[in-house]
Amino acid sequence: MRRETLIPNAKTYRPASSLTLVYGGSLNEHKGVHVLLQAMSLVPSRRLRLHLYGSGNPEYEEVLQQMASGDRRISFRGTYAETDLPRIYQEADIAVVPSIWYENYPLALHEALASHLPVIASGVGGMSEKIIDGLNGYTFRVGDARHLAERIRMLLRKPELINALKSNIREMSLPSADDELAAYESVYYQHAR
Repeated sequence: MRRETLIPNAKTYRPASSLTLVYGGSLNEHKGVHVLLQAMSLVPSRRLRLHLYGSGNPEYEEVLQQMASGDRRISFRGTYAETDLPRIYQEADIAVVPSIWYENYPLALHEALASHLPVIASGVGGMSEKIIDGLNGYTFRVGDARHLAERIRMLLRKPELINALKSNIREMSLPSADDELAAYESVYYQHAR
């Protein structure tokens, strides 16, 4: 998605604001969506919602559906098109990237930040390099639903923390795809000599 087509999320938060988490991506075990659902079960707040977008392994999707059954706060939204991203990120308050494997720099993380949406991500790989606790989001221990639930509870207790995260994101410059490519090429050519 071209960054220019994303709309900055301009919501502001006060004490007791409700929060909508969003996950967008494939529904495969290595993406850690089960960890997110486990965390949701540990945070029974009525001020919390989760929108899940994507598709993937049918058996894993069935496991996720079973985990979420009975929790009306969780909605499976199905697949989405690139043109849906501005709306998805406007409806959300926090993006969650719960991968349990080494992601380099997931597109969903980049799109969320480009939409001025803070991210809670697994503290591994490129995600832990891009998300700085208290600056543009928070990380949690890989596969640790309890730690993720702590992060969610913290934001529910003090939703106004999100205002500062969003302000920081606005001040940060996100590299374009061309900038990232040039940086990687530079590293490659330095070590190829």
